[in-house]
Amino acid sequence: MFLNKKIYNRICCFFRAQCSALIATGTDYLVTALMLHGTSLPYVYSTGTGCLAGGICNCIINYKWVFRVRQGHKLHIALRYLFVWIVSLLWNTGGTTLLGNFWLQAGGGTFLTNSPEQIFLISRIAVSVVCALFWNYPMQQFFVYQIHQTKPIQDS
Repeated sequence: MFLNKKIYNRICCFFRAQCSALIATGTDYLVTALMLHGTSLPYVYSTGTGCLAGGICNCIINYKWVFRVRQGHKLHIALRYLFVWIVSLLWNTGGTTLLGNFWLQAGGGTFLTNSPEQIFLISRIAVSVVCALFWNYPMQQFFVYQIHQTKPIQDS
């Protein structure tokens, strides 16, 4: 193997975390869509329910598969995850709003788009990627699940 085992394990963990995030995002969107089309609840409640379902899904997958936690009290892990998740929600909401408004006030009509909806979408994607890489993953790795307490990958 060209990489030492510790680096290999970190890379594998990172990719598992990204898979977990994709599954959680899919869960979020699916639950939101089902709530929007299956109930008469307002959009905000459907979105909140989807976001909650995605967060729970991500926490469970991360606990079992991504970080492979061997020890630690589940309630403490859940509370730490809740803290990181709430801050992530605030970063995503605030960052998307700030970036989108800045882009619109700066003239908006660039080489990419003129549409406020597209500006919002591009801002949302950019902020969520930055938040995922520089807040969610590091905080989950070192604060929520504490990687030094996890089970490393064994060579076959």
